[in-house]
Amino acid sequence: PGEPEPEPEPEEDSRVQYEELAQEQYLGGVFLREFLRSPQTPLRSPEKFVEALLEAHLEFAAAADGVSKLGPICAGVLTAVTLNTSLAEHIANLGYIERLLEHPSTVAHAHGKKACLKYIIILSLHSTTACDRFSRDGIGVDLLRDLYDSSDSEAVQADILNTMFSVVKGADGVVRGELIEQLVDGGWIEMLFEKVLDAKHVAAELRVAAVGLVKGLLKDRDTSREVRKKLSGFPQWAEFSGS
Repeated sequence: PGEPEPEPEPEEDSRVQYEELAQEQYLGGVFLREFLRSPQTPLRSPEKFVEALLEAHLEFAAAADGVSKLGPICAGVLTAVTLNTSLAEHIANLGYIERLLEHPSTVAHAHGKKACLKYIIILSLHSTTACDRFSRDGIGVDLLRDLYDSSDSEAVQADILNTMFSVVKGADGVVRGELIEQLVDGGWIEMLFEKVLDAKHVAAELRVAAVGLVKGLLKDRDTSREVRKKLSGFPQWAEFSGS
């Protein structure tokens, strides 16, 4: 018998498609690009998918060259949780809040920091557990303060204040009170006046975020007295309280 004929080489178009697929982000049994194109398509296991996305975030956020991959991953998490809000509680129960807050990439690279803030906002909107995990031992409040103090971008600082406001708003009574106490004891009110509300040249979005956060601190019945006591030392607050 003659020797078997060699298998034909794949056509150039096929080879290109294989190479593209090899470079695709395939996470939790889903091609991420396809999910972002058609997010309404039902997922076999949305929990597995969002877990894979967050694990990928922790991996790529730690790499200085991971920014190109991190954007779609962040978009995937935000889209998945927006479409299936029960995933927020799932993520919080698995400890991802603590892992994100404690991960070096959160402060090491701007892209990791920005993604982390977005995650905290959407998770706090849909999960009281996420707010609870954020508040434990003051880790979340301390991290956001470190991020604020180390940033020279007013847009990023506004994002940080809006993130803090979102967590305070999303927390239940007891946890909200704990968060406000951490903010008051941590000197946030004094910081906001010194660096934003009393400053002459501050971006409008940063000033609005600062006013919004202070107003948010006043909404908790159990701690509002303490907040008002702090604010009594800043008579200029009357200029902002009605805005």
